[in-house]
Amino acid sequence: MCMSKYSTFNTMESANAASVPTGSMPRSYKQAMATPDSGLWKAAAETEMEHHQRNGSWRYVIPPAGAKVLPGMWVLTVKHNPDGSVARHKVDYTETFAPTFRQASLRLISALAAQHDLHMHSVDITAAFTNGDLDETIYVCQPEGFHQGPPGTVCALDKAIYGLKQASPQWNLKLHSAMLSMGFTRLKSDSSIYLFVRGDVRIIMPVYVEDMTFVSKDKAAIAHAIAELSTHFALRNLGPTNFLFGIEIEHDFE
Repeated sequence: MCMSKYSTFNTMESANAASVPTGSMPRSYKQAMATPDSGLWKAAAETEMEHHQRNGSWRYVIPPAGAKVLPGMWVLTVKHNPDGSVARHKVDYTETFAPTFRQASLRLISALAAQHDLHMHSVDITAAFTNGDLDETIYVCQPEGFHQGPPGTVCALDKAIYGLKQASPQWNLKLHSAMLSMGFTRLKSDSSIYLFVRGDVRIIMPVYVEDMTFVSKDKAAIAHAIAELSTHFALRNLGPTNFLFGIEIEHDFE
């Protein structure tokens, strides 16, 4: 059943693979492999698969008779820099329901940073939703283009993946647990903002799903917090914040 779903999906897509308009996003792995950027899409998919292997996201199994096997598909996108140039090809997701900070909170934090000459440093968590643990058994069709094992083999999930209803809340729980262990507290007024206070050190950290920005007077404290966070999750250190959700940041410390 799982393989027939992929076979039917790919047959439908392959008829249009050669006519994908330049700049549009492919809707399947086979369609991506028929574009001029096939090498970039293949590398992005391989990077995602390597992450799942390291993460222990699933095991390859033959599901028991009558088990429900969820269909799956690649969601491919191009990430752009603030100036519109292409940053990288990546595997993505279209909707998230993780808590995100209020725009008013972001404006307030930006104003505080400007007024008090605070440093702002951004990171993003690699494949954030795949860090969540699962309490139930879920079977999913294997990713297109990367089949393992004999016919009928599917993925038995041990960790959440994008698209699962459980993925967002489980990621939120995992992140919250990590932040508490690092000495941060979550604001009651905005559940996506964490605050660290220890002696003279203060760090404000707004969270937008998997993107985080550390805001503090103390650069060493920011570096230490990022290093500690990296022991919990794989992350990309993006450096000093230059662009934050529609707000361009220019640093001019006195």
